[in-house]
Formats: sequence, structure tokens, C-alpha cells
Amino acid sequence: MYYRILLFLILCGATATVSSAGSAQTMLVPPAAFAVEGRALEPLPIHALNLRMDELDAEVLFRKEPNDKSSFPMSIAEDGRSIPGRVEVKGSFTRNFLKKSLVVKLARGASWQGRNKFALNAMATDPTHMREWLAWDLIAALQMPAPEVAYVRLSINDRMIGLFLLFEWISDATFERQGLGSGGLLFHPDDSLFCGDLSTANLPRLEDCWINLSPASARGEGYAPLEALVDDLAQVPVEAFDAYLERHFNLDTVINWLVVNTVTSNGDTYNKNYFLHRGPGAGRWSVAPWDYDLGFGRSADPALAFPRNILNDNFYTLHPPDLGVPHVLKEKTLRNKALMQRFRARMAHVLGL
Repeated sequence: MYYRILLFLILCGATATVSSAGSAQTMLVPPAAFAVEGRALEPLPIHALNLRMDELDAEVLFRKEPNDKSSFPMSIAEDGRSIPGRVEVKGSFTRNFLKKSLVVKLARGASWQGRNKFALNAMATDPTHMREWLAWDLIAALQMPAPEVAYVRLSINDRMIGLFLLFEWISDATFERQGLGSGGLLFHPDDSLFCGDLSTANLPRLEDCWINLSPASARGEGYAPLEALVDDLAQVPVEAFDAYLERHFNLDTVINWLVVNTVTSNGDTYNKNYFLHRGPGAGRWSVAPWDYDLGFGRSADPALAFPRNILNDNFYTLHPPDLGVPHVLKEKTLRNKALMQRFRARMAHVLGL
């Protein structure tokens, strides 16, 4: 694979945008000098997304208090039709930026680009607008269960807002697409509590730490399967952890998750930013990645005075795989000899070694 070249591309920040008059798309084009296996990198399509809103709502959307979670009516204007829905701000730390990330939820039965609900990440922590896309490109190359991602050029009331990264909203269909079954269990940590590390210390508040996103057909199982998983993970010894994961997990999802987090230096994941899915019936568990806006190092330091707390080009926080926030899967995988060997082999493959 080619991620050493792409990492160099990120650090250089070398991208160019070209557009043609009257076109509904533009292309984000990495310089031809950076080639992959002798070929220039292919240009990436950028789709146009045009929202219609009340003018005051459009102004308030980006200027309201960061923790205000109110939503506003809007519609998508496309090909002479109007698709109704609502829009609101998403995220936690990034709510403090002027360019905020958004969630668009369309009216029941309506869709745009085949989606009823999707996220728009502002990429406000990344001046290159490439880091997060590169993380998801790596995730797709490893065939992990993950949302589909695309660039969009967002306008509101014909006023250009900027470049955003559109995300499919993760649901049961995301896992069905990867052949992991439909109708299974789906959980996501509450990202405001930082307790999704699958440790027994957080068992007493399991229902506070985790959001049950399972479809109605599986939600009746409640949190009992997750509680049983936490107990099992605590009891299995490190030397037997490889055999346990082979039986109860889609093992590649665990190994690839650790590899992606290592390559992208993403420490903002292990206790709050990922999904857990279990196939229907007594199916296997899978890990699905989420939230790579701070991938490839964090370029904002909230401890510094404004404006360096927003974009500080000389400050980066890196997260080696065995440091940072603890997580049961991470710690036992990296301590098990057989799993560590698989981790090293996958890292070598990704880095082209």
C-alpha cells in the first residue's frame, strides 16, 4: 500500500483545487509529482450541496452557543426540487469553531444521494482538508465496516460556506454491506462520558456509557450482551486472547482498527469514538471506526491562549499504539504474542515495508 507517500503529501500540505465553469462538481487534485506505483493520484470529485434556510436561522446556526443542540428547518435545492429536513451542529471540541460540523436529517421518506441522514464534517482542525479523508481512504482500503465518505462544497442560500466531508450515518446497513449480517446489535459510547473502554470499572454505569443503536428487531436484548462481553474480556487471560478473539470477534476488524489508529496517530477513539456491532443471533462482534478529524496529529491545543487553541501549526500530539487512553481490546491484543505478530504484519503491509 502507499501510505508513506500519502503521509508525505499531508505533511507538505500540497493540494490544488480546480473547477470548470458551469460544472456541478470540482476536483481536488494532489500534485502530479506525487505518484503511486508510477501513476499520478486520481482527482477526487467534490459534490455540490445547496441548502435553503431562513436567513436568520442560517446566521444563528454557526454563531449560537457551542452546546446549543437546537435544530433548524431547511431544504436541499437540487434540479428544481426541494427536499425538506432539518440541520443542527454536531461534535464536541469542534463546536467551538466558527466553521462547525453539521448533521442533516431529511423528512421521512426523503433522501439525497440515497441518504436520509448524513453528517458534514467541517475539517476545521485541518488546514490541508486532506488528513481526515486519507484516514477514511485507508479504512476503505482495509475493507473495514465503515461509513461511505465524500467531499461536498456546501452553500446556504447561494452563499458559499466551504468544503466539508460528508459521512453516511452509521446504521445496520453499514455492516450488512460488509457481509456481517442485518438486524444485529449496534452500540456506540456516549462521547461526553469517556467510558467506552470495555473495562469492568464502568460496568455499574454501562447504560450511561453506551448508546444502544440496534434496530428494533434486536433492541429487545438490551445491554445484557454488552455486559457479558465486558465480563468475558476481563476474565480471558492474555495468552489465550488470540483464541478468544478468533471465536467471538471478526478479528480483522480489531487488528485493522489498531493499525489505522497507529498510522493516523488517533488517540481520540479508545473510550468514546467507535462502534461495536454483533451479528444477528449469536454472531461475532466487530469494531467499526469513527471520528478521525484529529488524525495524523492534533493541530490544536485547548490549553493555549486564543487563537493558538484553535489552529497551532507548531503543536502536535502523537499517540503510539501502547500509550494514551486504555482500552481492553487494545491492551490485551498488544500483549498477546500471536496477535502482536498479526498487528506488526498488517502495519508492515500498510506502510509498504
